[in-house]
Amino acid sequence: MEFQCPLCRQRLHFHEESRGWHCDGKHHFDKKEIGYWDFYKGNKPRNAESRQELRARQFLVTSGLFQPAVEAMVKVLQTQDCGSERNCVNLGPGHAWIGKLLAQALSEHELPLKVFSPLESENEAFAAAKSGMEAVCLTPLKSLPFADASADMVWLLDIPAKGKEWQRILKPGGLLLMLAAGPRHLWQIKEFVYEGLTEKPFVLELSGQFDLISQTPVSWTHALSVADAKVLMGMAPWAWRVKEASLKAMEKGDFSGLEMDYRIILAKKRV
Repeated sequence: MEFQCPLCRQRLHFHEESRGWHCDGKHHFDKKEIGYWDFYKGNKPRNAESRQELRARQFLVTSGLFQPAVEAMVKVLQTQDCGSERNCVNLGPGHAWIGKLLAQALSEHELPLKVFSPLESENEAFAAAKSGMEAVCLTPLKSLPFADASADMVWLLDIPAKGKEWQRILKPGGLLLMLAAGPRHLWQIKEFVYEGLTEKPFVLELSGQFDLISQTPVSWTHALSVADAKVLMGMAPWAWRVKEASLKAMEKGDFSGLEMDYRIILAKKRV
């Protein structure tokens, strides 16, 4: 994987002794003692979640909740000739744990990947590195520390396919794996958030740079406590819409059959 300076876009050189990076423009980026690289210079963005909230999220994601999705994604990737170990960038603030589970499952199926996890939250980068997640990068997601066309694969796990930065780093012919929310996803939670909730068909929004290889549905139900349902809701891209009244109403909710509904999208970047 080739790194580039997020400040001046020059190539970054790895320093074996310090385990850090530097460019010819004399920008230096250190590896923190806990194990992640810090590519920020100056003020870092405010942490959106506390470490306690992140621990709750980590526990929930790694408790088996996403196992059906992970198994389905492994089957999808097994249809491709991955060859030797590939460089993969796992994008999705708050969803790095899903990527870790997927990487472990692929390794067990003899599909080794070198996974890089760029995160904007210092608390999340700390927690990810502390858990043993490799190649964690604290970095602005609008200025990734990776060179053009340096990644063999990009994962967008439970986040919208927005922006062009992730497209920049993916090689022509490289693979895009998306875990996209389907129409019934978190339905029993959404009923507390949206009035007059109606089911809408799934619409795939894919850049013209990509050719769709496959679209695979995966759905299941899971029993969650009210507390865990709130944690899961906090990971959704629409979480900012949730009002205090909805949170209070959820206290009496029944999430014993919470619907998890996804579409697994596999696409290839055009050469």
